[in-house]
Amino acid sequence: MSTSDLLVHAREAADIALKKLAAGAEDYSNMREYVNVLIRSFDYDQDGAITFTELCEGVKRMNIFLSLKERQALMKQLDLDSNGSLSADELYSVLSRVDT
Repeated sequence: MSTSDLLVHAREAADIALKKLAAGAEDYSNMREYVNVLIRSFDYDQDGAITFTELCEGVKRMNIFLSLKERQALMKQLDLDSNGSLSADELYSVLSRVDT
């Protein structure tokens, strides 16, 4: 498999993971409430942001299993300002646009 094929596969897996994450909002009154729950659940150090490590552990606890490249692709899709961590606003912005 070529490098470009691996990247395409990683992006596709990240898209599926986003759909699974967004689908969890169905149990909440709105996406903002769900995102706040995700932030509290994933943010181990309680600093208000989700690091790559926290994201990896969080999705794993949600039974979303991804390779390293797939997790990196997911982070890239979620980290809109490319600062290495996810804010509630970034998470909301991306998840609210996902068609589940």
